[in-house]
Amino acid sequence: MKNMDVEHKLQKLIDKIVKSDKHVKNAVLAVSTGDGEFNWSSAAGMADPEENRIMTVDTPVFIASITKMFTATVVMLLFEKNKLKLDAPMSDYLPSSLINRIHVYNGKDYTDQVLVRHLLSHTSGIPDYYTKSPENGQSFFEILFPEPDRKWTVEDTVAFARDNLIPEFAPGGKASYADTNFQLLGFIIESVTGQSLHDVYKELIFEPLGMKHTYLYTRSKPIDPDIKKPAHFFFKNTDLTNIKAFESSWADGGIVSTVDDCLLFIKAFNTGTVFSNEDTRYLMRDWNKLQKGMYYGFGTMHFVPPELFFLLFSYPNITGHFGSIGSFLFYCEKLDLYIAGTMNQGKSASRPFRVVLKVINIIRKIEKENNRDSI
Repeated sequence: MKNMDVEHKLQKLIDKIVKSDKHVKNAVLAVSTGDGEFNWSSAAGMADPEENRIMTVDTPVFIASITKMFTATVVMLLFEKNKLKLDAPMSDYLPSSLINRIHVYNGKDYTDQVLVRHLLSHTSGIPDYYTKSPENGQSFFEILFPEPDRKWTVEDTVAFARDNLIPEFAPGGKASYADTNFQLLGFIIESVTGQSLHDVYKELIFEPLGMKHTYLYTRSKPIDPDIKKPAHFFFKNTDLTNIKAFESSWADGGIVSTVDDCLLFIKAFNTGTVFSNEDTRYLMRDWNKLQKGMYYGFGTMHFVPPELFFLLFSYPNITGHFGSIGSFLFYCEKLDLYIAGTMNQGKSASRPFRVVLKVINIIRKIEKENNRDSI
């Protein structure tokens, strides 16, 4: 791979992300090959436009739902330690005051039939507190804007789903993405360990992997005390960073990290070195279809581009996770390529996916040119 050519094209890509969209205030991108021969990262824009704070590659960012990969990894590490069972009902680990009648579907209470594996794979049928709206009411996300100073606890998010929303289906029937599942997994982790979730993250993942700039927002601090303040994130032109409700983002989306730390994690995750048993990683790849071309395992997304759109017939599969504010962390096995970054902008769900595909296309084109030159 001609590194200078790749770096030039990747830099043009990230510069364009910020310059071509007035709503994208900042962005960061990191690309690395599994063999370690190519490592590149760059940032663009302002981490905090009001303070004129420049975005850099070591600026911490809210990784949003990529947090689910960490939560699922912790659950599987506890599974390896025989601290919990995947096929145990969640009610074995959670108090009835939290989950009582959280899954009443077509008049039948399925709460005691929701298993830990159902939560991990979004096959529980429990509704998503974040995006689903109660009848004649607003979703959690819609409430954020008119009530920016309203505080929510993690328990409040579960209660919102339990008391106001209708389940999607009976447990195990199919898959439907729901942040509520991972909030419940956070409580399960605390139940079986007797520790706070942020301490478990630190003990089982952050410290062993040397992730010195990663922490759970409002609940812990990074290992490196000299870390910068996180970059701001937006929905269109609305700065969401200081909205109080986001303090309830937890096991579903509350981690702050850097692209370098994220790469440390996904490389350890993908190679299996984070686990003591190689089979654990493969258990997490029990894919369930969320929608055309998009599958979900245990806290992990799997995309098959040709299924999404026929013009993507030549694009390889990618595995990892997206976040609702433009964050992404993926591995492309065919190219042995890792991609991490964010645009800190939540207005377009498909934009991060398109960026990942553009990175893949840049790498593929350069490799093809190199192969022609070597003939």
